[in-house]
Amino acid sequence: MSDLRTVTVSGTYYEQGCQHGAALADVIRELVAQYLDRVDWHSERAQKYLRLLEENTHRWAAPLLEELQGIAAGSGVAYEELWAYNCLADLGRVHQFCTNVAFRYTPEGPALGKTNDIGKDAQRNHALFRRTEGEGAPLLLATWPGTIWANCFVTLSGLVFGGANVSQRARCEEGLPSNVLLRWIAEAAKDVEEAVALVQETPIMHHPINITLADAEGHLVVVEKSPKGCAVREPDERGVIFATNHFCSPPLRGTDTPPPELRANSEARFANLQRLTATGPYTVERIQAILADHTTPGAICQHGAGEMWTSVAYVALPRPRTLHFAYGRPCEVPFATFTL
Repeated sequence: MSDLRTVTVSGTYYEQGCQHGAALADVIRELVAQYLDRVDWHSERAQKYLRLLEENTHRWAAPLLEELQGIAAGSGVAYEELWAYNCLADLGRVHQFCTNVAFRYTPEGPALGKTNDIGKDAQRNHALFRRTEGEGAPLLLATWPGTIWANCFVTLSGLVFGGANVSQRARCEEGLPSNVLLRWIAEAAKDVEEAVALVQETPIMHHPINITLADAEGHLVVVEKSPKGCAVREPDERGVIFATNHFCSPPLRGTDTPPPELRANSEARFANLQRLTATGPYTVERIQAILADHTTPGAICQHGAGEMWTSVAYVALPRPRTLHFAYGRPCEVPFATFTL
């Protein structure tokens, strides 16, 4: 875990952004250049959506734009480039990656596991932030350097999150970037009930996602969110729930539109999770083992099938306010523990 970049921030949202940007300026510059090279963000169409996304974010989650201004100041990367980088998923079609699995009844309370399957050797896309004081409550946040996103978080109130992308062509011009909504959950919700209400009422523009949430009171759900609708799934009688990269709830089932090979990959992982969670023990260690599973078809730890590669994995625990972080494929590296 020696290569994991960790940053402690405090103060106003702008000051937190400045600290983030200064600490990670080198990798932010590299990632912005790498990812903006893949999209025509200067086109008239892209500029239209970037303006709408910024206006919508100002309406729904304005403090995060202050933070992004700080990231720009601290890193020396132009704000306009950083904003385009933060909106990548809303400028083009998103393919599916990442897996979530959660147990309600572990000895440590609810536990939520998540892989990030964004590319081979893409560990540098992940950093860990600890907010100790200032605007916003203390939290642990794992996300991409240079973004106002969330890949996984643990808040002081005991709310945790993990997500899994879904592919869909729908668009809602009143929405904000869904990756920004995920971060805003950490700022604006104290528990699963508040988080679900926030997700239901906040539109997203283009990037559908399965949102897994758990809290210290034992609540656990998957919220299926698209630009055109929202549905909530509850865990089964054993307190088990999981999500891959397609919608399962009747209101949204069949509305996602992945390429056939990615649909098959998602459904195979879902079926494998059904098998892997059919019996106990339901423990944190079991989640870690599931995240490292290589059963084929349906491997949870991805090693290139369908061009999908697991880069890191997390297990978030709301009661002890703890995040276990595998900085690399979880079959190859141990989980390090961080507590808020």
